[in-house]
Amino acid sequence: FGPEVAHQMLVHLEHVLGQFAASPDRRLGEYTILGDEERHRVVHEFNDTRVDYPPADTLDSMFRVQVDRTPGAVALISDDATWTYGELSDRATAVAAALVAEGVGPETIVGVMVERSCEMMAAILGVIRAGCAYLPLNPEDPVARLEYMLETASTQIVLGQRSLLDKLEDSPVRSLPIED
Repeated sequence: FGPEVAHQMLVHLEHVLGQFAASPDRRLGEYTILGDEERHRVVHEFNDTRVDYPPADTLDSMFRVQVDRTPGAVALISDDATWTYGELSDRATAVAAALVAEGVGPETIVGVMVERSCEMMAAILGVIRAGCAYLPLNPEDPVARLEYMLETASTQIVLGQRSLLDKLEDSPVRSLPIED
């Protein structure tokens, strides 16, 4: 250990030994290693991680600020792809445009059935960008469960990969395929 760490360990040991001497009848778990000042610093100062976000900003507007700052920076990495902020934004915009062309808008709930991938993030961001809410659908769920969720949420359209949307081919809900 370096001198600073060794000194701090000595301070902790002295603190604990002082407690032992002052109150030898206490249970071991009642002794503390940190003094009052250090405990306050650790508990309150180190954990003061509050960040004030502008109250009017939406997730999409904050994302667009990041895209403007660093369009070429890596935003997503998955097993088969790496996308920059610019690429993710472009794909999300394409998803949003496709949804708007299908007639969705505010208060529309869009089912999203996409495998975990960069496409999933583009789909979710695209739904938000179109002003809709999304209903995450687990492709592993049985068809009856998926149909129940769609009906209960009054979902009119499901966005997903073609291979997954085939699972809902008998459903009255419209399907909007995205790239596989």
